[in-house]
Amino acid sequence: MVPYSLLVTWLQKALGVRQYHVASVLVKYGESFWKPGSGIIHQIILENYEDPGVLLIGTDSHTPNGGSLGGICIGVGGLKCPKVIGVKLMGSLSGWTSPKDVILKVAGILTMKDGTGAIVEYHGPVVDSISCTGMVTICNMGLEIGTTTSVFHYNLRMKKYLSKTCQADVANLADEFKDHLVPDPGCHYDQLIEVNLSELKLHINKPFTPDLAHPVAEVGKVAEKEECCTNSSYEDMGCSAGVAKQALAHGLKCKSQFTITPCSEQICASIEQDGYAQTLRDVGGIVLANACGPCIGQLHIKDIKKQEKNIIVTSYNRNFMGHNDTNLETHAFITSPETVTALAIVGTFMFNPETNYLTGKDGKKFKLEAPDADELPQFRGHLDNISNNLLSGAINIENGKANSFGPFPDTARYYKKYGISWVVTGDENYGKGSSWEHAALEPCHLRGPGHHHQELCQDSRDHPKRQGLLPLTFTDPADNKIHLVDKMTIQIHHQAPQEIILLNHTFNETEIEWFSAGSALYRTKELQQ
Repeated sequence: MVPYSLLVTWLQKALGVRQYHVASVLVKYGESFWKPGSGIIHQIILENYEDPGVLLIGTDSHTPNGGSLGGICIGVGGLKCPKVIGVKLMGSLSGWTSPKDVILKVAGILTMKDGTGAIVEYHGPVVDSISCTGMVTICNMGLEIGTTTSVFHYNLRMKKYLSKTCQADVANLADEFKDHLVPDPGCHYDQLIEVNLSELKLHINKPFTPDLAHPVAEVGKVAEKEECCTNSSYEDMGCSAGVAKQALAHGLKCKSQFTITPCSEQICASIEQDGYAQTLRDVGGIVLANACGPCIGQLHIKDIKKQEKNIIVTSYNRNFMGHNDTNLETHAFITSPETVTALAIVGTFMFNPETNYLTGKDGKKFKLEAPDADELPQFRGHLDNISNNLLSGAINIENGKANSFGPFPDTARYYKKYGISWVVTGDENYGKGSSWEHAALEPCHLRGPGHHHQELCQDSRDHPKRQGLLPLTFTDPADNKIHLVDKMTIQIHHQAPQEIILLNHTFNETEIEWFSAGSALYRTKELQQ
């Protein structure tokens, strides 16, 4: 990876031209281009280039986060033959302790003195208890104590991550060679340390170096004011939002400035889609662009003047003097995203979320519960999973109840399996709001050959057309006389005498071509042949 300006200069010289499209040129020569705004580059590397067993050399200093997927990933500055330090993990994380506490603890044990120039290999029977994104946190920060890189041996959590991010073929290949992706029997380490996760305390590491590790309970007395910011994986964002929800439920919002930095376009889109970003805004947070931002000196503390002493608490990796906001008087403490969120809400260091209580707006005391979150988004970005929501909130007109004849997706899949056609009849709310696209995609995936709607807003009427479905509306809304046992073609056939009901369509000539081809996408394919 090279800076964009240097890349442009090099390409101009190499190709002898002054005007061209950089991305197109790179594609021509088999290279990748990630435009400004794509996200933090080591997260881009994780999402797109790192696999179990890979040897990856990168210019980014945080390339080593690829050890979370069982790769040896090294920045170009760390190419000396390294010593190997083994970290044996025992027990399990619980309560407020998180993967961030693991690396803060290890940083305190090894310090810069022992960590410099080493590969740190995490192993042990409980490695599977840490999520893959949690391993990212540990490997990403490992280089702050001078390590060449960090690595976890291949495990089930890596397989889960790969499978859920559409890389099942990579997971299957890693399974085939998994005996080569774990520590060798009887292997020797230059140094071996043990960390019992069951005994691990919530940690905050003091300024001005990331290896000054201390339990939260011991740090509160050193400061009384802090501004807070955080950047995280999807799982960390979920945990932070979980803390924020509890505060909001008791009428509380942040007492300190609170900023949140998504780490890639993918994470940014996911937390917006799942409501995490809005929850963090509701509690008083500011969601920044998906870039390094405050981690590379761009933090703006609104009520602090230049060279005025102040304290911040972050979940970033680095806490060197002047690193976050260029103010040499800013003292940066490092902890987990959920602890950052808790401290932003209470507005003081004199708080331990494991033991201390808060007072809600109603005057009642309450304690924040340890948050938990999915490692990756669920029923999202995967059409078959999305289709599990088909008509999940629909009220059956026969009895006024939802899902009273079994889940609709199961029924639709049964019909699909046996080639039975089916039709959706919806009222005026069908497909409105944010569900308009899914209202078309789900019946299409589960093979509903037609749509009959009493009324649809224009947006949701267009989407079924693009998917090759047939959206129709009743000429007279009172004509919605369809019963559960009725069978349909374009006409409705009652068990008793037949009845003809007029329906309207809004197809134009192009949309009729979509319908004939099966969808707009299939029509596009026909035109290309």
